[in-house]
Amino acid sequence: MAELTVAIYVPSYIPHLIEKSILSVVGQTFDSVEIIVVDDCRTNAESRGVKSTYKKLLKSLTLRYGKSIRLLSMGRSVGMSDALRSVVDDSSGQYFSVLIMGDIFFKENSLSLLLDFVNSHGMPDGGEWDLVQGNVVPNKKDQSVLEINQNAYDIIEKNVPENFVEEDSDRFLEKYFLEEKHSLCIEGKLFLRPVLDEALEKMPRVESFMATEYLWMYFFCRAAHSFASVDGSVCVKEMDASPDAGDLKIETPGRWSRICSSSSVFSAIYFDLMERPMQSETFSEYIRSIMTRYALSNVRSISRVDSSIATVAEAILCESWGDDIVSECRAWIEKNDG
Repeated sequence: MAELTVAIYVPSYIPHLIEKSILSVVGQTFDSVEIIVVDDCRTNAESRGVKSTYKKLLKSLTLRYGKSIRLLSMGRSVGMSDALRSVVDDSSGQYFSVLIMGDIFFKENSLSLLLDFVNSHGMPDGGEWDLVQGNVVPNKKDQSVLEINQNAYDIIEKNVPENFVEEDSDRFLEKYFLEEKHSLCIEGKLFLRPVLDEALEKMPRVESFMATEYLWMYFFCRAAHSFASVDGSVCVKEMDASPDAGDLKIETPGRWSRICSSSSVFSAIYFDLMERPMQSETFSEYIRSIMTRYALSNVRSISRVDSSIATVAEAILCESWGDDIVSECRAWIEKNDG
């Protein structure tokens, strides 16, 4: 059994980014690691490309004792949350970590930095930390990200030098999200396996292209009680590896549905809040504000849809978010964007 499982999530075939992430993990000084490259590509051609790149790279690798690597293919695109669920089911690590294609660990000792803390800083009650995070540094090569969201880098470049244990899971969730003890991404974190298993039992299957981090972290934090933040950068996040990013024309209903899929994440969270109510109204307002940002982004993005699918795209947009939210977003955009 490995001490740590690292999943490298591959949503599309971009060979140099796949190699970049794999080599980053293989080069880590920490040895008790199993690496699972999960292929969640949309076409058979892309999946064949991922397999070819993986095999080619494997021939050139010399794995140190304690490291292993394998490829897990979904067969079709199922979305990040379901793909990572499959990796967890197929893994053996006591802790679980994620890189998304193009992400790399900051230094060769990034994993050691996180796991040394786990092994040398016990909790007051003698238990293990449910969640351990380090600082995530964005890759700043693509400045177009800043043009879309001026705060894109600020919300990621965050490190919280505070460790805390909360007996009440609702309070843990509220504190972790509302007081921003996180870097708004799942990279650079260790998830304790037993707590992750418990979270996945509750987390519904959602095929979502975006906002999956919120689904993942919400359900994990509802099961978690303890958090630690390690002082130091551990991960570099690739900001523009998304195949649907930028100003590309949207020409198929399937691609548009994928872009609108964030709505299913917030539906899942709200359904869970109905089944397991929280005392905090502030948290519901916080989730709604995040949801609104994604809805606004989708309403703006419909301008990129090809005219040949405009009617279908409008129907998909309203079905995903609801007529009321779409109308509210359009009214807000008209008022604020001039």
